[in-house]
Amino acid sequence: IGKNIYRLNKDASVSKSVRKLNDSCQLVYKVENKSQVVIDFSVISAFIDNNNADIIKVNVYVTNISENNRNMTLKSVYDTVLGEGSAYHFYTTSDKTIQSSKKITNIEECKSIISSNGDTSIQFVLFGNTVNKPEIVTLANKDSIVLGAWVPEIKEGESFNKILAYNNSSVCINWPNFDLKSKETQMFTYYIAVGVNGEKPLGVEYVNSLNQTEEIVKSPEMVS
Repeated sequence: IGKNIYRLNKDASVSKSVRKLNDSCQLVYKVENKSQVVIDFSVISAFIDNNNADIIKVNVYVTNISENNRNMTLKSVYDTVLGEGSAYHFYTTSDKTIQSSKKITNIEECKSIISSNGDTSIQFVLFGNTVNKPEIVTLANKDSIVLGAWVPEIKEGESFNKILAYNNSSVCINWPNFDLKSKETQMFTYYIAVGVNGEKPLGVEYVNSLNQTEEIVKSPEMVS
């Protein structure tokens, strides 16, 4: 928010709560007199004839609760584990393998980032219908992502090793800056798909099957 960085899950100044809705659950973070961030997780199936609940739709709502216009931005960090014991940590929808730190600015070419141990896979779908395209996606050691700059400063091609975090890879998703008027909300949508028993995650196929429509952004219920 402005020039201040808030680690929503860590900072003591950020209030945190969880709530269950009829068809989803939400993590709710509140920066007093500045912003409320609601992360809504809905579990769905890739296709109607598939009874497996194999996709999580993630809607993130950022609301300006101050009385002033504010410039904000958002990033999400996932500490992945499935690829850490494999020949390569990540691969993309186009089957391009990633074995070392990398910064991706052309996510439309990759579409998704997958971490897999061969049996179980997790897929972050970051481009496609209804998805809000990130500005930068960084794949690097967890400490480099969590403890570094807002947009991680990495040396492409270096290993995922650090002295205190061996072979520890993570995904950092940075969205573009945006301006919000007082009480205005910005929403971001992406999907997390899973595959088990060696099956391929179907996140990209699911997104491709959707109509490219804009959801109506409604400010989530405020927490007191």
